[in-house]
Amino acid sequence: MRVRDLMEQSAVTCAPATSLVEAGEVMRREDIESLPVVDDRGQIVGIVTDRDIVLRGLAEGLGRLRPRCNDTHEAEQENVRALVARPVVDVAPYATLRAVAETMDEEAIGVVVVRTPHPPGRDTRALGLVSERDIVRAVAGGADPDRGRAEDVMTIDLACVRPDEPVLSAARRMLENEIRHLPVMEDDTVIGVISARDALQLVVDEPERR
Repeated sequence: MRVRDLMEQSAVTCAPATSLVEAGEVMRREDIESLPVVDDRGQIVGIVTDRDIVLRGLAEGLGRLRPRCNDTHEAEQENVRALVARPVVDVAPYATLRAVAETMDEEAIGVVVVRTPHPPGRDTRALGLVSERDIVRAVAGGADPDRGRAEDVMTIDLACVRPDEPVLSAARRMLENEIRHLPVMEDDTVIGVISARDALQLVVDEPERR
């Protein structure tokens, strides 16, 4: 299999002069994490990611990126709970890397929670997280996707966030720890996982949300 077998041939792009707010709106609308930056000659001159936009939003202040926002303070204080939109997808620690990748593909997500199987109606504490990057890094390093296990590549020392914390605090935690995903913990239970793309709402002007 080659790169050409997987690449998107009709990729969504932006221009160097595109504002960060506009780029963020495109990423959220298209459900993507990055945009190739193409100049007027059709040449790719760079790539901008959702994490880049969140970082600049924190560094320069949301008001400068969202000049149309009527209440930037209110946007900054929105709680993490508002971003938890779906149940946690988990895998067993002994799940193979191939099985984990298949789960991510089927669920259209970039991270899964690793925890021991539990009876219906009962929960267990998360053991760690496995992201797309973890799998790519492991396979690139020679791991066999049918022999490598989730427990072999999972991140154990987790940075977490509470559902009642502001989204802005969660975004800063991602940047401080150089990560893209944060488990949302309530009473020692993972109730969701938020991503840098979720935090884009801080810098993307969405009047319908207000």
